[in-house]
Amino acid sequence: MLDDLLDTIGGTPGRIVGIGLALGAGILIGRGIRPVAKGAIKGYLSLAERVKELGAEAGESLQDLYHEAKAEREEATAEEAEPAAEAEHAAGHTHGGRTRQHKPAEGGA
Repeated sequence: MLDDLLDTIGGTPGRIVGIGLALGAGILIGRGIRPVAKGAIKGYLSLAERVKELGAEAGESLQDLYHEAKAEREEATAEEAEPAAEAEHAAGHTHGGRTRQHKPAEGGA
């Protein structure tokens, strides 16, 4: 039971809190206040579950923001590259930084 509680809390700070709760519950149970201790543990478990849910939601929101920003950046980069490609095409085909000259076909009219 204590291991399950500690696994639910997770991490070193959580383990310290869990051990403190277990010791406090042991003292309360020793005094015959078992229902109060059980209620406190249930409340803690509910709180821990809600904190995990909020953390997962926050992580999903950050991932969504990351993907949106990345898509917008890629779109802006593509839009910036289009005018440069069009200007290059309008100036003629280039090869190695030089404009390639097209020779007229020989022997043709």
